[in-house]
Amino acid sequence: MLVAASVASARADSKALSRVADQLSLRWAPVYVQHVADDDRGQDRPTRIDFDGNWDATDNWDHQALFGTALPPAGYGAAILTATRAYLTYTLFYPRDWSDWCVSLICHDNDLESIQLIVERDGGDGRLVEVRTKAHHSMSSVPASQVARSEDGRPVLRVEAQGHGISVCRPGDPQCAPQRGRIIYTPGLFPSLPPVAAEGQRVTYELLSLRDTLWSRRSARDTRLWMDGETGPLSYVGARHGRLGDVMGAAMASNRFLGGVRPPWALAGADGKRGDWFLDPEGADPRLPSPYVYHPFLDDLAGECRGARCKPAPRERSRVGYYFKLGAPYVALALGSIVVGGTLRRHVRGLPF
Repeated sequence: MLVAASVASARADSKALSRVADQLSLRWAPVYVQHVADDDRGQDRPTRIDFDGNWDATDNWDHQALFGTALPPAGYGAAILTATRAYLTYTLFYPRDWSDWCVSLICHDNDLESIQLIVERDGGDGRLVEVRTKAHHSMSSVPASQVARSEDGRPVLRVEAQGHGISVCRPGDPQCAPQRGRIIYTPGLFPSLPPVAAEGQRVTYELLSLRDTLWSRRSARDTRLWMDGETGPLSYVGARHGRLGDVMGAAMASNRFLGGVRPPWALAGADGKRGDWFLDPEGADPRLPSPYVYHPFLDDLAGECRGARCKPAPRERSRVGYYFKLGAPYVALALGSIVVGGTLRRHVRGLPF
């Protein structure tokens, strides 16, 4: 009876913490000032990963053109709790990371951009402490006092056109004012109809559970959703938590352009361990026990395997080799053009005119 009562109590605590996590995630969901390129044709609109009704990442580039600006506005949220803090991760998805002139390395199929909020759990809605942003390969941390807020206290973030890097809006930042060429995305229970033209209007985006959507499909065996990417699939080996879970996808699959985009759980922490940015945001002394009171992501991984029960993690691949592979066709093309051009010039010089 005591064991059954203990299990029931643990389940009740877990449900209560899950509700707290959901409430905090929705309460602090950011306002995004999305910059939109001229004639973007909907490529600068955050949406659902399954906007086209499937979880096949290889057709998203082509299917984006079918939807144009009619992509349903959406973002993703995840919450991890300690006794005193909430770590809230928010992710935006775009079918294309694009440019006016696209080749691999400059453009790539699919785009995931993530930020993280740190909120003190002092009762009620909590108190925003810090905003961590990731724009391309650059990560930064900004104290809450230096972050612009919406009328209801949410952090306001700026998203660039085409590459979709996210940065913090500072108070009074003119780049974050509503005007032509921008759309202001605010969280809500239901998405608004997306606008055709970006005229500074406010649009409601739907906040979706990262765990119930992309995370639940994290298995690297799903080759329509994941590919090897820069450093290969992820076998999580945390600085504090060690080896946990089955092999996960670490780069979304592509078709048109090479160059995979990483989900939050494939981002490296401060010590360089892949996954720790999202899976161990507290990042404390590795000798200390886990401080988390609610961490469904680590629970999911531990439920698959832990330590010696997991398959050994393969050696992480070199980014240099990956970038060489991506760039080799263009280098070969350039060298070929030089050789052909030199040959033609020699022949032209010998012509009698």
